[in-house]
Amino acid sequence: MSKKMPENQNAEAVDEEAQVAYVSREELKQAKREAKAAKKQAADKEKQSQAVADEGKKPKATKAAPANQKPKLGKRIAKACKEMVSELKKVTWPKSKTVLSSLLVVIVVVLTFLVVVAAMDVGLGQLLALLVENAG
Repeated sequence: MSKKMPENQNAEAVDEEAQVAYVSREELKQAKREAKAAKKQAADKEKQSQAVADEGKKPKATKAAPANQKPKLGKRIAKACKEMVSELKKVTWPKSKTVLSSLLVVIVVVLTFLVVVAAMDVGLGQLLALLVENAG
């Protein structure tokens, strides 16, 4: 009877630890949301202060480009390459052991289906030959 009590207490302790970890994740998500909102508010205040500061200044004379004109091809290619590299950095690449095991699973499944389809082909071919032979 005394042995069951510690087991139950250990199970309850594990449940409490799991619950604490779950709450911690939720708190982390909430903290991230709050930080993002604070950052956005700071950026909005910066834009407002910049707009107030720019009201007194004369607008700069700039060369106006048509609104519908695309950037040059070289700039578009460079931008696409930079975006591609940044996206590839975000990818979590699998380990070689995982890739190898997945490859073996795929090969086994493909070979299994190959055998099944080949057997059906041979069987249906012989059935068709029997039908043609008996019909003629």
